[in-house]
Amino acid sequence: MAIEPVVYRVTDARYLNELLFRMEMRMVGSDAVWKKVLQYRASHRLSLAPLETLLRAPCYFTLTEAIAQKVEQGERTLRRLAESLETGSEELRRHALQRSLSAVNDLEECEMSPLTVKSVLNGTYRGNEDFHEPLLRYHAYLRELFSSRGEESLPDEDFLAEALSRMEGVEELSSYYRSRDFDQRASRLWRFSPSADFDYCPMDRIEESMGNLFQSLRVESPLLVKVLSLLFFVSWLQPFDSHNECLAALSAKRLLASELGPGAYLLPIEPFLQDLRLDSNRTNVLLETRRSGDLTYLLEPFLQRLSREAKDFEALERSLAREAREEPAPPEEISPEEPSFQEEEAPSEELGEVPAEREEEEEVPVLEDEDEEILPVPAKEVPPSPRKEPLPEPKRSAPLPTAKPRLSEKETREYAQYLMETDPELSRKQASFLASHLEEGHHYTIQQFKKFARCSYETARTSMDRLARAGYYRKGQVKNKFVYTPIAKGERQ
Repeated sequence: MAIEPVVYRVTDARYLNELLFRMEMRMVGSDAVWKKVLQYRASHRLSLAPLETLLRAPCYFTLTEAIAQKVEQGERTLRRLAESLETGSEELRRHALQRSLSAVNDLEECEMSPLTVKSVLNGTYRGNEDFHEPLLRYHAYLRELFSSRGEESLPDEDFLAEALSRMEGVEELSSYYRSRDFDQRASRLWRFSPSADFDYCPMDRIEESMGNLFQSLRVESPLLVKVLSLLFFVSWLQPFDSHNECLAALSAKRLLASELGPGAYLLPIEPFLQDLRLDSNRTNVLLETRRSGDLTYLLEPFLQRLSREAKDFEALERSLAREAREEPAPPEEISPEEPSFQEEEAPSEELGEVPAEREEEEEVPVLEDEDEEILPVPAKEVPPSPRKEPLPEPKRSAPLPTAKPRLSEKETREYAQYLMETDPELSRKQASFLASHLEEGHHYTIQQFKKFARCSYETARTSMDRLARAGYYRKGQVKNKFVYTPIAKGERQ
């Protein structure tokens, strides 16, 4: 077997470490071949000084012609995605953010269900759990960075201080870099037996190591190599008491935004960090990078993840383009006449619902005019009639936010499911009606619910009153008609 093809294959095609090389080759004289591999790589070494490992070995990147082409292809993919996210539709941006937030959900152990993550993106989140806060703050900060659209400088201590304060939810930090090690046992091991396999940087080396990282960003090297440096070192050194992987992603996005524009803040690169943490197959990649200082080992797993994310993104782009070529049905024809859930509600004595066989015997009160359009004027509060029991105060401490922008049909169905999961007292029809009738500035009527749910007037009235009692709507009156106005996000009653 000729040596040269093997050398190229285990470097340019797949960048193998020595262990995987020996397992794959299984050949006599593998020591001599591996020596040739190292010589070939050394001849194409790009120094990343002053970056160094915890054992002070210099860090570098192997940039052969074949690997350089892979790097350039990865950068082109990042650029194209960033441009699409900057100029494309909100649905594209929500898709990319969903991929990012799903990874952050795991990295920060926020314990959100997939539907809850989508509710954050759609502006319909209605929880108040403390352990959700890191994801909520991360999402809000990404949106703010994307919207600012100013000139972006390279990530530095000032940027990370701002990002950390946003993740902590404070205006001013009381401390910055970690002032202690995570466990005493690890600290003792480092003092007596330093190792490149150490899981984090000892506290007395943090400032020096981070300074070297920031300085390396100003040295000439490919953009993607710098991105890998930030993702790897911030998550490995763990310079802060918490949120290190999120801060690694934010710093990488800041770097990308300085070159590619604000769309880079929405790029789904967080799943790569999730891969490094969760995928046991990556263990050799992390250890080899820590021991050797060779960041080339990170390139293949990053490009594999980027390729999967790009394919999903492109599929969504094609789907949206096809939908745009078709004439959509007006929203007024979709939601009132085609409810998301077709099954009928069982009569409820508590809600005062009337069985189907009694529906035709009911008289529609004069307050409701079936043919009258909703009046686009603010609803005024109506004191309760002395003949009727007044509505009690809403039970919710956090009123439901309204959905912006308008949700797609799929998102509306998902939102209805989310409502039922977070409010088990809602029926399917109530949840489905809410999901498509909570637009700020709009006013809804009992007749709309009746047409939407295909139920009796009395069932519709008691359902709308129940939704008002629960804090979804504020009940008012315009002329001879009751109207129900969505309670805006953050508003208290």
